[in-house]
Amino acid sequence: MAGLLQQAVTEGHELAHHMGEDRAYGGLPGETFVQCVETTEATLARFDGGRGAKAGRWWRPPSASLTHPMCDALESRGYRLCMGDLYSNDVWIDAPTQRGGVRTPCPRTIDYHVAFLIDQARPGSVMILHSAKRDEHGTLWRGKTADILARALPKLAARGFECGSLSALQDAADRAPFALRLPASWRAPTPRTGRRRLGRVPLGCTR
Repeated sequence: MAGLLQQAVTEGHELAHHMGEDRAYGGLPGETFVQCVETTEATLARFDGGRGAKAGRWWRPPSASLTHPMCDALESRGYRLCMGDLYSNDVWIDAPTQRGGVRTPCPRTIDYHVAFLIDQARPGSVMILHSAKRDEHGTLWRGKTADILARALPKLAARGFECGSLSALQDAADRAPFALRLPASWRAPTPRTGRRRLGRVPLGCTR
């Protein structure tokens, strides 16, 4: 994995912050959450030479879950949020249909994910796919990402799409004549739920 990360940076890719563990962070005390952020920052800095702090400084919340205290901590550290609009629910592609008495979503074939991504892609789309991992039972989850990309990317290229970094996408949006701009003073409209801004990207939060 270390070699792949170094190769990605060498080839011009950005490394975004997605935390160090696949878990929820909303229930952590503020100081503990910041410590987790800093731990992953140090890991990323080993590969990108600290470029993340100088360029996009992108952060994607695990499970797309974010609280107001997390927003405040991340905003104070200069992060911009990265979400995605092109998601085929690939996390379940290798999932057993039954685990602990709870039925999981029906696994989909590679054909399904490829067709979904090609059909739903739009200019400016951010695609979400997950790297493979094994759970505590040794079961492989999300093991088809490379196969999905190998088939989907050429088809997307044939439609005129190009892959780019988040910072390049943000720069293009900044130059767009009708890009949405939120006032710097814009904050959550209700005390419990609402929308906050992190960098220039609006996002949904819950306490």
